Amino acid sequence: MLAKLYLTSKGRLNRRDYLFLSVLPFIFAPLLFDIISPALGIITSVLFLIPFTTTSIKRMHDINISGKWLLTLFIIVLALTGYLSYSITSQTIAATGSIDQGIITTSYYLGMGLGIIVLVSQILLCVWPENKSENKYGSPQKIL
Repeated sequence: MLAKLYLTSKGRLNRRDYLFLSVLPFIFAPLLFDIISPALGIITSVLFLIPFTTTSIKRMHDINISGKWLLTLFIIVLALTGYLSYSITSQTIAATGSIDQGIITTSYYLGMGLGIIVLVSQILLCVWPENKSENKYGSPQKIL
């Protein structure tokens, strides 16, 4: 059951199930492990990426949107990350003369920016009403 839920992108996932099976565990598990050990928090976050991605795709299917839009968002975020990393780092180094300060400043702003993009996309997936009827991704399902 869990392998089908977390490792395949076929099917649909309603708002309630998405919130309890994807968003809350992805937020709280890394935070909990980060309190124990920062390295464990990073490892947990990386391990949660595949289940989080597949459940996000299923939620997008529930609102009748292709999961390919998640890939599009990912590419846009990567492009912005590359551009902003270069821009912020070079400006900070020019202003302070310190490479270390440039890297710290870049990491801070990128973390905040990417976090906001992910947060907004997840809020939209949590509040967007599901398609009550059958669509091209299957019929509505309730897991919980």
